[in-house]
Amino acid sequence: MDAKIRQELREWLVHLHHDLNVTTLFVTHDQEEALEVSDRIVIFSQGNLEQVGSPREVYEQPNNEFVARFIRRDERARMRGARRCGAAE
Repeated sequence: MDAKIRQELREWLVHLHHDLNVTTLFVTHDQEEALEVSDRIVIFSQGNLEQVGSPREVYEQPNNEFVARFIRRDERARMRGARRCGAAE
């Protein structure tokens, strides 16, 4: 999918999730998606749980170097994540 369609789909999923008031498990390897659609993020590495937290917590207070590098790998994810978390640009 192109970037615009993926963005629209993410926005639709967030609205659907909140409108239905259900717990949803969304699995992705895309940091941008995780930061945009999640209330809580769970990060695993090689089957090990590395961190659980809100997008803001994971972005601003990574538990370790793996989480910091993983969540900030993509500059677009970093910038969008900062906006989602309320950090200054």
